Amino acid sequence: LLLLLLLTGSSLLLVSAEQTTCKRNEQNIVYIKTHKTGSSTLANIFHRYGDKYEMHFALPNDNTFYAWPHLETDRILNTVWDYEEGETFNMFCSAHVRYNRKALQTLVPNAIYITVLRSPFTHVKSSWSYWGIPMHIRSVSGVTLTLEEFMENPEKNIELGKKGDKKLLINSQAFDLGLDNTPTKEEVIDLIAEMENDFFVLITDYMDESLVLLKRKYCWDMEDILYISLKQRTGKTQRNELTEPTPFEKKINKMNYADKMLYEHFKAKLFAAIDEDEGFEKDLQRYREEMYSFSVNCNNFLKMDDVRKRKLLEEGNEITKSERQCRLTRLDSQAYSKHMKWKEGGDPSEVECSTQGHPRRSVIFLRATGVPDDLIATLFVRFAQSRKMVVNERRNDIDNSKGSFGDVFKVPAHRKINYFIQDKGHMFTAQQIRPHMQPKSVTVAVVIDPVQRFLRMWKEHNIKNTIGVDMETYLADPLAHSNAMGKELQYNLHNGMARSFGYSGPLNDDQKGESEGTRISTSLSYIIILDRFYESLTYLRRFVCSKRSDVIFPLTDDNINLPDGRIDVTQESIYTKTTVSKQLTDLILQWNTVDKALFSRANAMLDRILSREVSVDIETALIRKNIAMVTNRCKQQNTLPGCVKWTMGPFDLMKKRK
Repeated sequence: LLLLLLLTGSSLLLVSAEQTTCKRNEQNIVYIKTHKTGSSTLANIFHRYGDKYEMHFALPNDNTFYAWPHLETDRILNTVWDYEEGETFNMFCSAHVRYNRKALQTLVPNAIYITVLRSPFTHVKSSWSYWGIPMHIRSVSGVTLTLEEFMENPEKNIELGKKGDKKLLINSQAFDLGLDNTPTKEEVIDLIAEMENDFFVLITDYMDESLVLLKRKYCWDMEDILYISLKQRTGKTQRNELTEPTPFEKKINKMNYADKMLYEHFKAKLFAAIDEDEGFEKDLQRYREEMYSFSVNCNNFLKMDDVRKRKLLEEGNEITKSERQCRLTRLDSQAYSKHMKWKEGGDPSEVECSTQGHPRRSVIFLRATGVPDDLIATLFVRFAQSRKMVVNERRNDIDNSKGSFGDVFKVPAHRKINYFIQDKGHMFTAQQIRPHMQPKSVTVAVVIDPVQRFLRMWKEHNIKNTIGVDMETYLADPLAHSNAMGKELQYNLHNGMARSFGYSGPLNDDQKGESEGTRISTSLSYIIILDRFYESLTYLRRFVCSKRSDVIFPLTDDNINLPDGRIDVTQESIYTKTTVSKQLTDLILQWNTVDKALFSRANAMLDRILSREVSVDIETALIRKNIAMVTNRCKQQNTLPGCVKWTMGPFDLMKKRK
């Protein structure tokens, strides 16, 4: 039956040898992106093709999946970005999706379908290591297995790891094409028959041949199928059809019988089409020569990451066509999806995200004494609670004579903490907090100009009256006033931010101040700078992958989380600064060398982050605009729900929600 399909299939890939009369037809395209088959390279080719001809893309919300591994029609439709019922598209290629004809036909009618298949033997070997399946088995079941040992009893051993491993290892190509992981042979034959009608199937093991055939069948330009490869390949296609599989390979083929049936059928179909095309081998050789030349020319751009490439493409000066082609060719699927959303005028807060489109689920918010960071703490609490994530909860009966984590916070019995908000009255290090957190926790902190922090603490603790001298006199010799001030207060006053984050050195450290400040800054995942508040807030939203509405608040007198009450949204700082002389500034910094270095490094880190990010100025302006709108609304009617909740601080908000 498979042979019959091969010989009589209505879409046998016969390509005219006369390419001079070939004319490209406008054609809608659906690309089924299978896993570990070279599919990302192909996705880039289809992105560039659709971009070149201004096709209307169906882009994924999270830039990663169209509902995969789910197959339901509604799920797939709901994962398309900015989709309205009845809307149709020309190109569907940006992420993994399982083949569901009804859903895909709804989105992209009258399309040709393209996918790629790989030899089951090399596919399993690649998937085994890439997806970390042996690590999953070891972590779940405590068993260490090589792939050879796994293949002794794959049906049993696949159950030793994570649930999703089966989808990625057992007949995973058939799974991506809409079947389950253990279909009947009849189901596979039916799928092949369906694919015969309007599928073009590429073969990973013969990628160049597949792409040249695609080009010749659909009249694409040579530049449309170029990709980066510094390997020089010559000669005719080597088919290796008579190679006898090893016993190990036979085991894999038996396990992945569905993938094997699909692969062998469409590989044979590829060879049949090549044999029917007189001009194919000449075109293939020209393609390989042009691809090598293109790859050499693009070699200078290989080290540049996707964010930097997008920055230059979207915000840089005019670049040549060849340079643009090089940069586009190196964008991965997520980056190209974001690039296309940018081209379609997408809101940066819906496009830019440092995770894979999903909110970050494990954040430790470390807080420093003397830093007015209640606003950030409250934003974190509201964000976590709105997503039904676990936030740490303080005990009502805290025994200050005890200092363990469990003495201060309630430890959830069956769930780990998603968002931990440091209590300034009971400080813990990130190392002490992490065992109670969800995996892969990150640390976020807030810093302030060390001069301004010193001035605020001096005023808040009424230090002048406590020690009986003014600030200038004190700073001439702080150690002379240690007894009058008390060690705890004095150590909080000097380099207190660094101490809150792990510095344990002397009152001041002239020699190690720079290195200690650098060490602390690099130990934190992200540092918010109150003096550059709105820039910091923009990247915070991207860092935790929240919505823009999650970082909007009113600048009103009722908002008790603001450092100094109402402040104008046009200012860079979120607090009121005090102006002092340069002489006093230098004296304060002289006795806060670690905090000075920490603040300097935080600014350098933020500069580096923002220099790489796309559309930062646009998003920052939108955040400011939204804050101004909410502020005006709350001034007019402060009893609105969105206004009232800002009358509570972070820990009161936790209790209220509970």
